[in-house]
Amino acid sequence: MKPIQTIPYLSFDRNCAEAMETYARILGGSLSIMTYEEMPTDPQMPEIPEDTRQLVAHAELRIDGRPLLMGSDVVAGFCAEDAGYQKPQGMRVLIHTDDVQEGGRIFNALAEGGQVEMAFAPVCWAEGFGTLTDRFGTPWHIDAGSDCQVI
Repeated sequence: MKPIQTIPYLSFDRNCAEAMETYARILGGSLSIMTYEEMPTDPQMPEIPEDTRQLVAHAELRIDGRPLLMGSDVVAGFCAEDAGYQKPQGMRVLIHTDDVQEGGRIFNALAEGGQVEMAFAPVCWAEGFGTLTDRFGTPWHIDAGSDCQVI
């Protein structure tokens, strides 16, 4: 059996391209973006409204060839179950690094224009840990220099 991998898939309110480009700049890696207009045509798909064609249908940030984050702009009514964008709740994206300086750099970059809930500082389980919601509405934990086991 192949190992299971979880990859956060983030939803955005018309600013996915800007958010994912920001994450690529902060975290590194390669970014690919497909707009709704670039999606393959399918007669079973609903028509894409003119004002949403340039929005992101799928974005993928990869580091060392492996997916790290994915995301898209939510278009109300595009999928039958989709009522539109809703802010994330009940979850956070965890970034772990062994390098405390790198953890602080990532934390500070993501915090720009966002809201810090817990400043990046030493805690009992890590040399650096902090919690924030970035300016795009994505909630994060940044963990550095801990015994967190990342495969």
